Amino acid sequence: MGFLNRLLGRREAGSTRPNPMRATPDGRDTRLIDPRTGLRLTFLGEGRLLPGSEATADRPAFDGAFVAANLDLELRLRLDRLEPEADPVERAAALCLAFVANRAAQAPQVVRALPVIADAWSVDGAASALYELARPEGPYSHEDCQVLVRGDQAVVLTKLFATRTDGWVPPEAWQEFNEAVAASLRWHPLEPIGSASMKDDGTIVMFLRAEMPGGGPVGHATITYPPEHPEYRQIRLHLVGLRPGEEVIVPPFEDE
Repeated sequence: MGFLNRLLGRREAGSTRPNPMRATPDGRDTRLIDPRTGLRLTFLGEGRLLPGSEATADRPAFDGAFVAANLDLELRLRLDRLEPEADPVERAAALCLAFVANRAAQAPQVVRALPVIADAWSVDGAASALYELARPEGPYSHEDCQVLVRGDQAVVLTKLFATRTDGWVPPEAWQEFNEAVAASLRWHPLEPIGSASMKDDGTIVMFLRAEMPGGGPVGHATITYPPEHPEYRQIRLHLVGLRPGEEVIVPPFEDE
């Protein structure tokens, strides 16, 4: 499986990745969205974004994370491409099982999401497993792995939590948190607002397109961001994966 080779591989072990997720306060909670896919969910409580990481000997790669402010609780996200396969439900279950095999103290049960749940999440297939970690990771002793498959993309959501620290997560708090994630989870791809490319010197060139609500273009714009531009870092973080000589789509900005 090419996806798992990338997920569990140890190239550039431990190096960080820019976090693609956006976090917006929503009352006492936090709304998380991945602009690359439109995947969104609600994280109960406040917290902060953490950068992603390449795989290490003890930890699979992930694109970004969000960690709770007052509990030892962390959500990680990983997106990758899949090779075409007939049954997305079984693909999700197989990916979850392979991920768990490298993490769990004992083989857990992999649960396939019912079609009505998958439809509510706007995915083709999903599977999950809850287990104790074979090797605790920092304060975390347990993990929930959830794999979502939509078309040729797969998202691995992992929720790590502690049961043996001062910041441990009580069972009722874990249940409430997990139910909130499940109830708010939606994978609705966002309509891109243009494309962007990067020159060899790092300059970003964005080609943006504006449309009327009912359709019909109203204008185009080209915006250039050299590395010394005051908004350069923010724009580059928004354009996850952009490298010199490459082109990516521009997802909507959070305030649009």
